[in-house]
Amino acid sequence: MIPLQLTLKNFLSYRETVLDFRGLHTACICGANGAGKSSLLEAITWAIWGKSRTASDEDIIHTTANYVRVDFEFISYEQSYRVIRSRQRGKSATLDFQVKSKNKFISLSAKRVRDTQDIIVATLKLDHETFINSAYLRQGRADEFMLKGATDRKQVLAELLKLNQYQQLSEKAKVLAKEHEIKAKQLKVNLDRITQQIEEKRDINQQQETINREIEKSQKLQQLDRDKLQIIKQKDSHRQAWLEQFTWHQNKQQNLDKERKQLDQEKSQLVRKIHESEKLINQEQEIIEKYEELLLLQKQEETLSHQFQLSQDIQEKKQKIEQEIFKKNNQLQLQIRQQQTRLEQLEEQEK
Repeated sequence: MIPLQLTLKNFLSYRETVLDFRGLHTACICGANGAGKSSLLEAITWAIWGKSRTASDEDIIHTTANYVRVDFEFISYEQSYRVIRSRQRGKSATLDFQVKSKNKFISLSAKRVRDTQDIIVATLKLDHETFINSAYLRQGRADEFMLKGATDRKQVLAELLKLNQYQQLSEKAKVLAKEHEIKAKQLKVNLDRITQQIEEKRDINQQQETINREIEKSQKLQQLDRDKLQIIKQKDSHRQAWLEQFTWHQNKQQNLDKERKQLDQEKSQLVRKIHESEKLINQEQEIIEKYEELLLLQKQEETLSHQFQLSQDIQEKKQKIEQEIFKKNNQLQLQIRQQQTRLEQLEEQEK
């Protein structure tokens, strides 16, 4: 990892600080105890891994500020990266991981901070513990390292670099090697069994070839039978077509016979009607006379009907006149009686 630029905002004792490492091959940061030298490395570890020596993340925020931000640009595996981590008091931290492409940074961050952290570790192939043990000697351990003998210095380096992990890995490797040896033996047994099966399969293949030849021969015979069957089917198809054609002609002949019989019947009916018509023609004069007689009778009937209607009208008028006369007569008689009564009354008065 090669640092390029470190920008601090309210990180521990730093308010606003920018360190530009570009163009530097070796840099030395000097100062009295408590001046904040180790805080710069703390800022790098907090930006990349989110870890520091403080008890909580809020403790890294400057006492007079409400938020902290660290922006760190660096090169890893010949690729430029940028990590920006920030936090406000009482809130969760934010993390943005970027890669430089065509002179601009592109974000590689995930939705969650934890997922983004996993991306950073996977990209750098370096975790926090390995970094702090390999990048620098922790405070108070440098003199101890220089004053000790070779064996003790080896022990100090082992503790610093956690070389005991390699011993553990070596033991795990031995266990894995033993397991793989057992698996190899098992695979050898399986291979021998498979080899035997292959030999058996060769015999089976030879038998299969013989069977295949027999099958091929049978298939050829079957093909010959199918060809013969096809010829028979074609002949049967022709016979069926001829039979259908014969049936059609037979049905056609039956229909023609029916039509001929029907025409004969119609002919007989026409002949009968012609004879009847001839009879009617022969009786023409008689029919005319009967018709004229019918017309005369109809005329007489109409005359009589008219006379009867006149008689009915006269009778109705007569009845109406008689009723009127009867009514007038009654009225006159009533008037006469009334006059007689009045005359009698007058005579009585004269007496």
